[in-house]
Amino acid sequence: MKSKAFIIAVVFVCLLLAGGGIYLFTSRNKTEETVSPASQEQKLPQPSAAPKLLTWNDPAGFTFQYDPELKIDNHPQDKVNYANLEITEAGKEGKVLIMAADTKYKSVSEWAAKAIDATLGGKPAKRIVTAGSDKVVVGTIDDKILFTIEMDPAGVTTWQKRFDQIISSYEFVYPTSAPGKSSPSTSGSSEGDIVEEEEIIE
Repeated sequence: MKSKAFIIAVVFVCLLLAGGGIYLFTSRNKTEETVSPASQEQKLPQPSAAPKLLTWNDPAGFTFQYDPELKIDNHPQDKVNYANLEITEAGKEGKVLIMAADTKYKSVSEWAAKAIDATLGGKPAKRIVTAGSDKVVVGTIDDKILFTIEMDPAGVTTWQKRFDQIISSYEFVYPTSAPGKSSPSTSGSSEGDIVEEEEIIE
């Protein structure tokens, strides 16, 4: 009688141990599933979309794209130049100047013979870096008009990216209106050439 009770007790203990083992094994698998690489990847934050660029269409016969954080003063009081744009950013030093004016030079090589070859709006251009300064000018001549884009970063490193964006997106459109005529408009939308030499030529 005692042996029968002993056997029942042993069987009962074995069942308890087996049940505990199954419980621990199942809960462990659930924990592993909770922290699986797949679930971790799903929790990663999605990268934010790049800011939408704005497009400047100028009656002087060109267009370019720029960051919406920038402010453009087109100097409407200037009745001499075809275009006179001053691009700045609130709270930061530095600027980019874009000009279009009549010129006596017949080619950009004559305008800046020692400068580095470049392109602007798909046309042959020259790139000039002022000696002892971080100012850079890229210019081209089209139909007896000198088009220049000058960067004066004043030590602010972000201007290089802004400058490259303007240069790479710069395109010529026609016709070019006379100096002092209507003001350009801006519209929403969404890259250059670059560097070296001394002397900035007007």
